[in-house]
Amino acid sequence: MEHREKVKNYYLWLKARGQLWPFLSKSSLLSLISSQKTREIKVCFLGDGLLVNERGILVSNKDLSFTEAERELLLKMAFAMGLGEGEVILENIEVTSPEKVNTTQAQLNLLLRRFTPFVIITLGSFAAKALLGESIDFQKVRGQWSNTSLGEDQRLYEILPTFHPRDLLCSPEYKRPTWEDLKVVMSKLAEKRAIIS
Repeated sequence: MEHREKVKNYYLWLKARGQLWPFLSKSSLLSLISSQKTREIKVCFLGDGLLVNERGILVSNKDLSFTEAERELLLKMAFAMGLGEGEVILENIEVTSPEKVNTTQAQLNLLLRRFTPFVIITLGSFAAKALLGESIDFQKVRGQWSNTSLGEDQRLYEILPTFHPRDLLCSPEYKRPTWEDLKVVMSKLAEKRAIIS
């Protein structure tokens, strides 16, 4: 009963932040988390928790949620990739400021304790640097696979950086290269399905 209460609270927390797949009901989330067989999310879109203020400057977003426009675009991307209910999660990590990347390790551990995504797509340079190291050149690693140990058990995750949805909303010319990156992810998921089958 205590586990179900924790799951319920987590569901309400995600729902309040607008981070749930829109068709994912509380009961399906309960079964998703409770069942070892269906526990693995295929894709985690991981953002940086920053937003553009009224002066066009990136600032910390206290509730770590995507804007409505960003969330809508991410869900369109997931749908175009053929992902459906229970196969994707949208999440943000805490970045103290655009200049200094500081992943909240406890937050990342909590996410990876509940979900084990096949792949993690980092959105924008700050999220990529938080997972892959501050010294990376985002333009060089974008669209390329990296294997990184994450979480309390230091499990190896496959990570692919791409543009943040706010970049696509501000600069539509980034949409085509982003779609090329997503096609790389789709190929990886197809490989994994073939191995599992």
